Amino acid sequence: MEITFFDDKMDPVTEHDWVINAIKYLYKNNVINLVCTRESGISSIVQQQFKGVNIYLFNRDRFYTQNPEELSEISSFLGSKKTIVWLTSHYQDGTTPMKIWSYIASGKDKNITLVIKTATLRDEFTRENYYPEEGKFVGGIIAASKTTKKDLIKAFNLPPDKIHVSYMGVNLTIFDFNKYDIVKDIRKEWNFEPEDIIIGVVGSLVPRKGHKMIIDAFSQVYKDFDRAKLAIVGRGELEEELKQMCKNLGERVRFLGYHTQVASLMKMFDILILASDREGGIPRVITEAMAMKTAVISPDLGAIYELVRDGVNGYLIEHSNSDIISEKLHLLLSSPPLLSEMKTNALKSIKEFDRELWLGKLEDSFSIIWNQVYKI
Repeated sequence: MEITFFDDKMDPVTEHDWVINAIKYLYKNNVINLVCTRESGISSIVQQQFKGVNIYLFNRDRFYTQNPEELSEISSFLGSKKTIVWLTSHYQDGTTPMKIWSYIASGKDKNITLVIKTATLRDEFTRENYYPEEGKFVGGIIAASKTTKKDLIKAFNLPPDKIHVSYMGVNLTIFDFNKYDIVKDIRKEWNFEPEDIIIGVVGSLVPRKGHKMIIDAFSQVYKDFDRAKLAIVGRGELEEELKQMCKNLGERVRFLGYHTQVASLMKMFDILILASDREGGIPRVITEAMAMKTAVISPDLGAIYELVRDGVNGYLIEHSNSDIISEKLHLLLSSPPLLSEMKTNALKSIKEFDRELWLGKLEDSFSIIWNQVYKI
């Protein structure tokens, strides 16, 4: 098979972790192309680690304005060979890359088949983006969860055999609970005590992440639990406002800043709270936290319930509001045996979401799509 990864991110290399892992898994037995932005660092990593991967660097602005010269160069790079284009986009209009790639495919005598990855049914994933014009180049859809597959079938009446489930999973080589120093040493590094019960929040400090609700919830319970500490990881537009909110909480709340390597940080967490107002699929922060033996409190959004089982390895709440969050926090903080059991169950649960396992299933899905499209 020949597989072309399209990656339009311009973020630091760590944000391309999944694509790099997918290439690492698939390039052994397949021809791999990478089409990525000139601004990202992924191309240099791929060049260093994987000999033989064909790379084309495109100008993001020229691509999205459909500059004829840019599109012609991408088309020439792919040549006339049959290839699957793995299409996951992070642009504001998620359908734009599909339309552009469909245009490129239309001039390649059907040698290109598109495989769309989606985790959610946001507005950009509407029926016309699968049918009729762009849809004829779509060989398959990779749904990031069973829930997404079910929703796609229901919303768009898509044939089930066209939709393949592949969780993004978690890299258990990096997020290996047994790999890092013992918890008390990590806590010492960050000026936490071994006896502290650390409640972690990881994500950009922006309104939709719900940090204000989490701080409000913590303020309702912290006086009852002397060892409870709130650790906030990330940066963003709300940072100063959130710090002002926490003034009266003193050293019970710590802002740890932005970190690219969060595995050791998560190992010192006892509880992770997610309070976003929207999520698709299963957020990476949840899989990573559970791999580091952390109980989770999360809104019941997207496909989160496929991993977080209410009352078993965490709590699912219908609505993210401070009263409900504080209630669940109180339950866990007041019962160390319950918290310990949930943490143990979280670590057990994550084995089903091992990224290596799901990359194997992804390769199987590509093989099925390849055989269906090219009648092999």
